[in-house]
Amino acid sequence: MKVLFEPETTVQALVEGIMREADRIALAQVVAQFLLSAVLEERCAGRDRGSLLLRKGCVGEEQDWGATRIGESVYVASAALGRELMVQCQEWLDRGLRPVLLVPWQLVTRAMGLAEGAGIRDRLDITELESFVGLTVTNLAADRDVRVHEITARVADRYNDRVAKAGLAPGLSIEWCTSAMCA
Repeated sequence: MKVLFEPETTVQALVEGIMREADRIALAQVVAQFLLSAVLEERCAGRDRGSLLLRKGCVGEEQDWGATRIGESVYVASAALGRELMVQCQEWLDRGLRPVLLVPWQLVTRAMGLAEGAGIRDRLDITELESFVGLTVTNLAADRDVRVHEITARVADRYNDRVAKAGLAPGLSIEWCTSAMCA
């Protein structure tokens, strides 16, 4: 996927472009999950994953719904909302976990309505995937005292590694281009 990258572009805008392209090729669900996994993996980069799993649960992959568990929180990205996802969120709540549902900005209202209908709206965090990734990347850059786009590039590399490891089409990889190159 070619994504327009200009130095002044915000991470949120970059993610919006990635999700628009993913939606265009009907793979928004896969892209959303891989992107969330990549940003959470970068968030925990350089840490001993084994000990963090025991102490803080930094990067523990759940097998269902492509979710990532960090401590008591379960992060799940979804572009395919439905009753089944709300049932899964209820199961996580029943296990004492706190689901955090990250959806493309256009689906936030729908996700809230589904959660309300399932009776879990007040116990389910729902936010825009684009904002979450943008803020996480921005905060990581500030914490590490590096430029935002350095973290963005690392997240993109992690995402591309996941695409390659899953054996998905290379066209799903993120390829940066400037306005002159994208034309």
